[in-house]
Amino acid sequence: MDQWTVAVLGDGGVGKTALAVQFTLNCFVGETYDPTIEDAYRKQFVVDNRMCFVEVIDTAGQEEYATLRDQWVREGQGFILVYSIASRSTFDRLEVFRQSVRRAKRGDPILMLVGNKADKAYEREVSKEEGAALARQFGCDFIETSAKTAQNVERVFTNLVRALRQTRNLEPGVAPNPGRPRERERRKCIILFRFRRPLCYACVRRPPSRASTQNFAGADFLVRSGYDGSTFAVNRAKLEKGSHVFHDMFSCCDSAAGDDEAQQLLDLHEPESSLSVLLRLLHDPPDPPVEYKREPNAEKFTTQLPVRYDVSTAIPLPVLRLLLQLADKYALSGPTLESLRAHLLAHAPADGLTVYGLSLSFGDMPSVVAESSQHILPLPWYSSEEVKVVPTVEDYHNVLRLQAFRVKALQNILLQEDLFPHGYGMCPTHSTSAAAIWERTRLILARKIETNTDVAGEMESLVYIFQSCATCSKAFKAAVDMLAYKCRRVPRRLDQLPDDGDPGFDD
Repeated sequence: MDQWTVAVLGDGGVGKTALAVQFTLNCFVGETYDPTIEDAYRKQFVVDNRMCFVEVIDTAGQEEYATLRDQWVREGQGFILVYSIASRSTFDRLEVFRQSVRRAKRGDPILMLVGNKADKAYEREVSKEEGAALARQFGCDFIETSAKTAQNVERVFTNLVRALRQTRNLEPGVAPNPGRPRERERRKCIILFRFRRPLCYACVRRPPSRASTQNFAGADFLVRSGYDGSTFAVNRAKLEKGSHVFHDMFSCCDSAAGDDEAQQLLDLHEPESSLSVLLRLLHDPPDPPVEYKREPNAEKFTTQLPVRYDVSTAIPLPVLRLLLQLADKYALSGPTLESLRAHLLAHAPADGLTVYGLSLSFGDMPSVVAESSQHILPLPWYSSEEVKVVPTVEDYHNVLRLQAFRVKALQNILLQEDLFPHGYGMCPTHSTSAAAIWERTRLILARKIETNTDVAGEMESLVYIFQSCATCSKAFKAAVDMLAYKCRRVPRRLDQLPDDGDPGFDD
């Protein structure tokens, strides 16, 4: 298997991180992603029936980090120069990045010119012909991509690997290792080294790898990636406190005392990027999103309003999905898990179905499941792809049952609410015409009610038809207010749904 290091260069905001994440993780990080100083992503994939391993160095495009550019270039073997088709200035600055590559690398470096954000064709400032012309000037291939839709993203890296292989004059079937040297280890399950009981993880006592080490505060233990040998100096107490998996792992082995304790090493079969995120979560849990402070209305003074969060302060859903996978895999607990739950809950009003599915898939989150269920739009409105986020048929059926219950209950409330109940407040002049309009409108609306229909809001327009008559106007307003009160009492969440699913009204 051949290994390559690819550096992604370009001005700030052109989507370098989005390209790297889309290629390696198959998701779009969105436009709220923080600017990068340096990060690395890794992926193993097949090019022309041969396996290869690509490390993608995601670099900073801001001018203040220009002094670090030579270091990134020296580490790279292939280079992707990225600009945004919606920004002329990012296209004009490509020569700066090309010169940085030529200055740091001998010979002709392997380049790929990429015009990103092809999904923003309506904002295009750089034509495709201009991009192709510049690529001919640079002597490299040119592709337009969209990290948002994944258009041509994998093609970029596939073509770059082919170019790198041709430059090295590789023979078919030969798999050299032109990347960074790594220790060759025989990958097998290590049962025990001077411990009394066997471990399901490789908890061994041996000198650490020569790979780079990242240090966390209060480090007294080493964790190493079984993929690439990257080592992390961690605080063992924080791992035990924040993860049931680590707690059980450490409790089943006897630590040796003395100087040898500093050499304890735990091998985990995780890539460096996943380990870095996991250990950072355990050592420094993210702050919860900012809460909105709300006061209940006078009529609801006994009601405790649910917590609402500012979604702009929450972790983006694609990133949060990866964090929840790690939290579920390693059974995280305490403040870390509570913070992740709050960040997930912050997205519920805007994307109820996704939050509902994630809260069921990763960990025990009954409060998030219940809260998100009330924000799910009518299920027929979603595509077949979107509903796949719901993990089981039973979970899908529960939402279907809740929504059917609400529709039936709202229909019953509307059809049983009269304009002049028992003749009360009847207008001597317009009572017949007013009652007919009310009856006709509610019959039409009842057939169109969905789980998220504001029944009172739909009927409120009738108040203005008879606003010239004080008696009729008062009757319409009273009827609409009563509708609003009764509809608010209809269950909106799964935890409020009666076991029998009966709305409690006569048909």
